[in-house]
Amino acid sequence: MKSKAYLSRFLPFAALVVIIHLLLIFFAIIPADFTAIAKMDAVVAVLFIGGALLIAPGLDKAPDSFVNRFLILTTFQMLAMMTILLAMVYVKLPNFRQIGFHTISIFVLLLMVQSVFLVRFVNQPK
Repeated sequence: MKSKAYLSRFLPFAALVVIIHLLLIFFAIIPADFTAIAKMDAVVAVLFIGGALLIAPGLDKAPDSFVNRFLILTTFQMLAMMTILLAMVYVKLPNFRQIGFHTISIFVLLLMVQSVFLVRFVNQPK
């Protein structure tokens, strides 16, 4: 029950954040390379959608094991993002700072929202 409520609230919010970010760049409100940012936003979206699908079933289980799953998920997401950014540095992407800043900004925003949603849903009474 909690898992369905979490997925029905977090996934649309994550999609909305990514879409708003892409629209701001597409209409040049925030000047940036749209193609590169769109690729990185897609990677961030896949990380968070996949993470939400993996951790959601655990919300209905004991709260004691939730802490371990939450820490593993957060660590995996951060390591994946750092690996992707490291790969961008390694291939010497010309506008890495701009793309990296946008990617980290969206990632941190979604990570904070994901954490708030998860803690809120795990503390809800059944």
